[in-house]
Amino acid sequence: MNVRARGIDFGMDASGARDETAGAGAALIHAFHAGEARAFERLLRRYERLVFRVAFGVLGNEQDAQDAAQEAFMRCYRGLNGFDADRPMTPWLYSIVVNVCRDHYRRRQRENETHRRMANENRRGVSVSNGLETSDFIAAGLQRLTPRERMAIVLCDMEGLSSSEAAKAMGCASVTARILAARARKKMYAF
Repeated sequence: MNVRARGIDFGMDASGARDETAGAGAALIHAFHAGEARAFERLLRRYERLVFRVAFGVLGNEQDAQDAAQEAFMRCYRGLNGFDADRPMTPWLYSIVVNVCRDHYRRRQRENETHRRMANENRRGVSVSNGLETSDFIAAGLQRLTPRERMAIVLCDMEGLSSSEAAKAMGCASVTARILAARARKKMYAF
């Protein structure tokens, strides 16, 4: 599926990290473990499009997605010493990005609640924008989904993960990921 939102291509691309072969990232991880100075930079370049694509699909805002991608790579850097280089990197990265996006949602909800309380106290009735304004139809439809539905549809439909792979990244059962993705599709079609 080739989906575009605000100029961002969510489809497969020739340089996408989704086509990861068993040893593609392993050599870079081994180099990182060995202390090679530029190994993490090469890992970052290899996976930056995938991480941004998932973050943008889930958050729907380019600036938020860039912030989330940066945070995801910081967490990756901190945890890479304990990562087994013989395991594929992408499932671990998906989990990191999903968790960063969850944290972002929680932060945004707290900020929005604070803004709402301040607006009520001032009795101005001014609505606070949550920064998700976009003219793109698909991005607007994604914003109408719950955070979990958005994560499921981005991972399953836009990233092409199986429901069990998406479930691992989301930290839920496979059937839950499948149901969330189906519910999200239904809402998107109705939109």
